[in-house]
Parts: sequence; C-alpha cells; structure tokens
Amino acid sequence: MREYLPRENRCLLSSLLGSCNMMFVYGMQDPWTGNRIPDDKLGKNCQILYIENGTHNDAIDTWNASERNQLFQWLKGLGFDL
Repeated sequence: MREYLPRENRCLLSSLLGSCNMMFVYGMQDPWTGNRIPDDKLGKNCQILYIENGTHNDAIDTWNASERNQLFQWLKGLGFDL
C-alpha cells in the first residue's frame, strides 16, 4: 500500500480549504465514486470531473473529447502548455 508523504497530506488539506489547486476525477461506473468528497466540502480551487462511462482502470485516452477538453482547459488555466 502506498503511504502519503506529509507534504501530500498538506496539499490535500489545503485543497479542501481552498488554497491548493486540485482536480478530482470520478468514473461514473466506478464504485469508489460513492466515497467521493462531497462537492460542498471542496475549496474554490478544486474542480471535479465526472467521466460518464469511467471505471477504476480508465486512462485519459479512453475519455470522450468533451471530458479530455475539460481536463486540458483546467491544466491550461494553471499555466501548463499543452
């Protein structure tokens, strides 16, 4: 099992409080989506992307164009050159 480093825990906590940028991606066909963090508990810098036919083993290249574009637009907004 992977153990998280303290700095990763700080980023997750900061994200929930609104000072860190983070995107949560959930597959609508993935049972783990039921354990997601409630939308109203996320900070303003958090984004949520639901993959319509997504499962636990999905990869970006299996998403439809709209879903990929949402991810890429969010990354571009953070300064990534895609």
